[in-house]
Amino acid sequence: MSLDWNLKQIRDYKKLYRKVGKGERGYSSTEPRVTLKSETERIIWLTMIIGIREITEKNWEQFYNRTNFYEKNTDNHLWMKSRNKLVPLYITKEQVHRMIGLSTNASTLTKNEFIKKVMSEDKFDF
Repeated sequence: MSLDWNLKQIRDYKKLYRKVGKGERGYSSTEPRVTLKSETERIIWLTMIIGIREITEKNWEQFYNRTNFYEKNTDNHLWMKSRNKLVPLYITKEQVHRMIGLSTNASTLTKNEFIKKVMSEDKFDF
């Protein structure tokens, strides 16, 4: 099954996109194109992983808490270089709150199903 999403209920949803730059896949010098910003794309994919299919005013903190738990217990997050060291780049509360209105067709997980899923992941699968 494909992951389908809708951003149109998010305030100023057009700001979740960026212009495709020269040298990037999909770039056109004659027709400007846009793509999702990386944090937008990450949060969309996280709906599938954490088992919450939409972000609302009522559940955004739960979405953030599951995301934070997942990232810190599985090392599945981005890294950035700071002062010649790699430091984790976690999804923030502000980024999740900004996505209120996102909806997807991801499957849902209860709190217990989610915890079991995270704790059973093979952390050394490479």
